[in-house]
Amino acid sequence: MKALLMTLCVACTAMLSAAKIAVIDMEVILEAHPNTPNDKKLLETTLEDYSAERDALRAQLEEKQAALEKMMQSAQNPMLAPAKVAELKAKCEKAYQELDAQRMKAEDQMQARSRELSELERRLIKRTSEEVLEHVKAYAKEKGIDAVLYKNMVPYMVDELNITDEIITLCGGKKPAAPAAKKPAAKPSAKAAEKPAPAAAPAPAAAPAPVAPLKAPAKFETAGEQAQ
Repeated sequence: MKALLMTLCVACTAMLSAAKIAVIDMEVILEAHPNTPNDKKLLETTLEDYSAERDALRAQLEEKQAALEKMMQSAQNPMLAPAKVAELKAKCEKAYQELDAQRMKAEDQMQARSRELSELERRLIKRTSEEVLEHVKAYAKEKGIDAVLYKNMVPYMVDELNITDEIITLCGGKKPAAPAAKKPAAKPSAKAAEKPAPAAAPAPAAAPAPVAPLKAPAKFETAGEQAQ
């Protein structure tokens, strides 16, 4: 039994030693893929459209809420007859219910838009990833590579195993520029030290804020109900 186990261990070790392995950095490949610039633009445009839709819905609701609050203030007039107060209260209650229903509908609509945007991004990434993997399979078959691993799953490797640049070329993308070697900083002269430091580069623009829930209006209360 021990002899059989030893034989199996030796055979497995020999198989692993003979296997030809390569590594790819999928994140770098996707960033350099020709699809990526247009996909990013599509996502940004879609997000801008959804944000404009959200802002328009919010503006409509805020306008209706302002009209409702104005009506509610009118109903607080102590000079009004009880019948008129009752009429205004009924109108306010109805308007409040309609506005609350519209607010909930707007929130559902924008949540659906957020899901659509996430699904669009998922489909774009899936399409490009599948194209990349087809090139990986073809390259591995041509070069006699037995296994291709993702770089983030490998704790250590020699640079010769990395075929990321080759796959980027097959995909029609541009290889990322190699980082420039750092030059030693020159010692500033006394005159240069007196000059104010240049202004820092502006920070990149923040992503548009996510869809926020719309504020519900306050319920109508008569002066008598408020006193209670």
